[in-house]
Amino acid sequence: MRLVVGVAASFASCLLACSSDDAASSPVRDAGGATISDGGAGDPGDAAGADPGHDASVHGGCDGKTYKLCDDFDTAAAGSTPTGWTILKGYGNTPPPTAVATDEFHSAPSSIKTSSDVSGASRILRALSGIGATAGTHWGRVFFKVRSPAPQLTKQGPHATFVALEGNLRAGELRVVDTQQATSGKIQLLANTPDDQCCTGTDFSYTIWDGAWHCSEWYVDHVTQSYRYFLDGAEVTKLAFNYGAGSTKANMPAAFTGVALGSIFYTPMLPSPLVTWFDDLAIDDAQIGCQ
Repeated sequence: MRLVVGVAASFASCLLACSSDDAASSPVRDAGGATISDGGAGDPGDAAGADPGHDASVHGGCDGKTYKLCDDFDTAAAGSTPTGWTILKGYGNTPPPTAVATDEFHSAPSSIKTSSDVSGASRILRALSGIGATAGTHWGRVFFKVRSPAPQLTKQGPHATFVALEGNLRAGELRVVDTQQATSGKIQLLANTPDDQCCTGTDFSYTIWDGAWHCSEWYVDHVTQSYRYFLDGAEVTKLAFNYGAGSTKANMPAAFTGVALGSIFYTPMLPSPLVTWFDDLAIDDAQIGCQ
């Protein structure tokens, strides 16, 4: 693992179990709890110019970077939990793990991998106590890849969360890179909380579980209770929200306690594993981009 942290600090271990409410939440509901149907052709405005088939450029490692937090997982042993991270336990008797892998990567030689055919996989968690005020207002970036062909259910689902910020005041986490598959195989993008009381979602119009590397960027500001999302360098404006100071809808804390990485989904079973890789995670005060 090659790790850059802008402010030195010790990172406390944190094990947070997935709530039973989350495990039972319906995958056919959007972030606000309203039922969503397959968007079919979708809304061209969602993509904001993004190319769904674009393979994110093979850059993004942490060498020479001065971001507040950067991890490319490139010196950690395969099968391990990388240094500085802890296990964020999923649910079930033996939740599948999220760990370092060398079979795929965005920057060589390693990435983070989740492979699961049951719901409730464990993720990995990095505390954000060492980055000061950036923990509450920041830009984040991660590259992800879903093995193709991805499992495709005959009914709605799965709803798969890739990146979540822990410490949400009402619901435990704010899912800042969140996806859901329609029966057509098309993907919906979400900004979501486990209690379905917040926030936004697009139509099912994306082809990103396609075996290519994609770049997700998010922005959160606890002061204005706002969020923005970019896919492969283009903003998805339909996901943006700004609830205003004092709003409790998103319930962003002054500082999120950690960032959770890995694929966790909430449907009981898939016909074959949903396999996802993640690499080159970074958090900073300014937009990072997909380089």
